[in-house]
Amino acid sequence: MSLKTMIICAVFVDFIVIHLPVYTGPRLAASVFAGIAAGLGYALIFDADSSTGGTDFIIVALKRAHPKLTFGSIAFVVDGMIILLSVFVFHDLLSFVYGMLYSLLASLFMDIGTRLLHLRDAKPSIPPAP
Repeated sequence: MSLKTMIICAVFVDFIVIHLPVYTGPRLAASVFAGIAAGLGYALIFDADSSTGGTDFIIVALKRAHPKLTFGSIAFVVDGMIILLSVFVFHDLLSFVYGMLYSLLASLFMDIGTRLLHLRDAKPSIPPAP
């Protein structure tokens, strides 16, 4: 399933997204809305036992090794380390703040989406007849 998801994501990014207009609005709004959308999207992908490649493979592997951890918490740590390292490369503290906000919201909404999808899959319990 991951290969199919990676191909779909690659085609979407390479052939569809490039035709969308470039966002020129506030970076704060972009961080907030992109974090929410990405978190919910990743919840759908992880619920299907798939990944888009990249750090997703690390997140899925860590989730399998530590099943009590949530996808969101693992993603926040992995992505947070990458965003933290970017400060030393790009020397842009504001980008670090927006990146961490995006990562925090994506992680939170990843966990919210995952919980909602698990509630959908849960079988309702029927109390025994008296």
